[in-house]
Amino acid sequence: MFCNRLVVTLFSLALLFSLNSSADEPVGTLSIEMLRLRPTLLSDESVGASFSLSDSAFGLSWRKNKKLSAYVEVSSELSRNLPVYYSAAQVDRIGFSMAYAEYLGVYGRIRFGLIPLNFGYDGVLASHENIYNNALPYSERIIGLTDQGISFYTENNGYYTELVVHNGEIDTASDGRIWTSGNWGFTNGRHFRTQLSLQTGYVKSSVASSTNSLAGVLPNQTALWRNGIFFLNWYPRNWNIVAQIGGGEVKQDSQEGRYNNSMIEVTRSISKNFTAGFRYDQLDPDRKTDGDILTDLSLALTFKSADSTSQVIVLATKSIEESGEIPDDQLRLVWLLTPYAR
Repeated sequence: MFCNRLVVTLFSLALLFSLNSSADEPVGTLSIEMLRLRPTLLSDESVGASFSLSDSAFGLSWRKNKKLSAYVEVSSELSRNLPVYYSAAQVDRIGFSMAYAEYLGVYGRIRFGLIPLNFGYDGVLASHENIYNNALPYSERIIGLTDQGISFYTENNGYYTELVVHNGEIDTASDGRIWTSGNWGFTNGRHFRTQLSLQTGYVKSSVASSTNSLAGVLPNQTALWRNGIFFLNWYPRNWNIVAQIGGGEVKQDSQEGRYNNSMIEVTRSISKNFTAGFRYDQLDPDRKTDGDILTDLSLALTFKSADSTSQVIVLATKSIEESGEIPDDQLRLVWLLTPYAR
């Protein structure tokens, strides 16, 4: 399967390059939009130490004209973040993390294919912008990051709306039920943005995970999920401050359940070469159950070049579990390289 995906990936990239190199008359513009190398050393109390390149990526765009374009990004499929509701397991293999056609019209933008959901704060960040681990709604795989579907985005004077219709299961287990997500927000484009993200969808029992206990869900019954995240982001010069709250509910024939989460992040650029930050992240996976709250406390130190094309990130995370102390604290060393100055 890995080889098949790799062949498809290479064929797709070769096809895109051929548009610009072998045609009698070049059609549109082909450009490298993303090149991210992220070698990582992870030391985890529970599993020991390991090296990884999983968060590296290569992205190409082809722009035919001002309105029509396409984008393809190749990375580990783990970056798509398969939701935990489904029985299918995530696989760390090379594949498409994003691949979509885009049309920019008078009234807004349409994307069709494997698209970003832009759900919550971590969802709107490019991977190279996030120096922390993904927040608990993502690391616990409650919320997906990309999915196959179609989206419409429109904006006026800083106020924007994005509506997404998507598979939900990220093409690994089809139950024929479509999910709907929406993002509503405002940004002044300088130092402030806020966004409310909501989504809902069904998961049939035939594809449901037997080990998922989020919100007390019963895997032998079809489940209706509703998820939501609201965040405020203030980023004046040399600061980035985020406050986020969220939660969700599941409804089934015989029961209902809820979960909630919260996150605060404060990051300060002390100089053009050094950044320090702290993140507090908490998740209550089942509000009916006492003693199951998860808390992650993270400290991040970043040493970077003047143009930020090279960054060395040291990230320490203390995990606190009410149900009992499980040895899963982490120390992560990351070297992030990208040719695009910021």
